[in-house]
Amino acid sequence: MKAVARAARIRIVRDLIALPSTTAPAYLVEDDAVPLALLCAEFLSVPPGLVRLAGPADVLLRVGGLAARSRLARGLLRSRIAIGWRV
Repeated sequence: MKAVARAARIRIVRDLIALPSTTAPAYLVEDDAVPLALLCAEFLSVPPGLVRLAGPADVLLRVGGLAARSRLARGLLRSRIAIGWRV
């Protein structure tokens, strides 16, 4: 994405991750370890009606919060939105 922006003479000022996807984002989170971990730990929850899965889902969200601190894990999230302007 950065090479395309450079070729188009666009300066990227923010790199956001769209969750769950760019076509229907529920959350836009800055591509940084702390905001993504905070989202996983404090805002995401088990959908209503899945009470039986609350325990396993809570564990997955906690693991997701820890994994969000990893640059590799953030790199695997493909739904990205870049904000910038022409220079």
